[in-house]
Amino acid sequence: MAAVAIWELELNDVELELGNVNKNGKLCIKEEISPLYKWKNFMPKVIVARDIVQRPSALTVDSWRDNIIITCPGSRRIVVLDKKFKFIRKIRHQEMIAPQGVAFLQKHDEIYVTDKWKHCIFVFNHKGELVYRMCNKGYGKSELCSPEGITFHPERSVLYIADTGNNRIQILEKDGTYLDSIGPKNKNTGDTVKFRKTGPSKLNQPTDVAVTIMHVVVADSGNHKIKIFNHDGQILQSIGGIGTTKGLFRSPEVLKIDDKGYIIVGDAGNGRVQIFSPEGKFLQVLGDKKTQGHKFAWVSGLLVTNNYNILVSDSKNNFVYLF
Repeated sequence: MAAVAIWELELNDVELELGNVNKNGKLCIKEEISPLYKWKNFMPKVIVARDIVQRPSALTVDSWRDNIIITCPGSRRIVVLDKKFKFIRKIRHQEMIAPQGVAFLQKHDEIYVTDKWKHCIFVFNHKGELVYRMCNKGYGKSELCSPEGITFHPERSVLYIADTGNNRIQILEKDGTYLDSIGPKNKNTGDTVKFRKTGPSKLNQPTDVAVTIMHVVVADSGNHKIKIFNHDGQILQSIGGIGTTKGLFRSPEVLKIDDKGYIIVGDAGNGRVQIFSPEGKFLQVLGDKKTQGHKFAWVSGLLVTNNYNILVSDSKNNFVYLF
């Protein structure tokens, strides 16, 4: 039988109903910890340091070669490692100044990189040669403002981009053609428009996005929450709220969903990684200095391997860790 963990969350702005309120006004939660993440030791190991990565951010895998791709805005380049974490190559382009998010499109063997300060997306082949560049700065369709996280639909060549400065998630064809967006829209034109940034379905500086067959999961960093939408853009669930207690966040910067649906969140402002069940219930924390002897300065990238190891970028410490 799985172990049972009990903890308490402050009720300030927690939208997810996980349990009952006790007499002290705390939310008491009972949750069976998944064996998937319970048995792992989760002690950090540095796999790449500042001599190779400067302000490392997003991570992804070249699924044809099992190479690890890391964006490094501190050096204006992308670093490629092999599956044993040995340096292979760096990818640079004279126009790329702040590579932030990264996604690999297996079908076309291409690397898609958001440039936060060029407000565009660079597309490279696996050798690091530029294929094309798409999108420009703006707030209209297929326009971006300080984009960060980027990912593909698991079954289609469709891009999902955390259009951070425009407070929305944009959904584009692989060539940049506009399809849809998640965020407040003009009822007459369908364009995303600027409204207040709080409320169940509103986004405030979303910094990352993960996509499954059923859901679009967003790191709503400015609202300190993880929000789960269906593919029609309807809000289904919200996790967290601002705070330091387990299950709460301070600027959740990045997220990943593993192949079993577990949600891994880079809780950057709290210097930790939190793991949630597919139902959104808190399970585990990484970066607990008391129990693991380690605390992150700023969690800026996540990657879950096939055997459920977790790679974590720490942009302020200039390290990538393996748990």
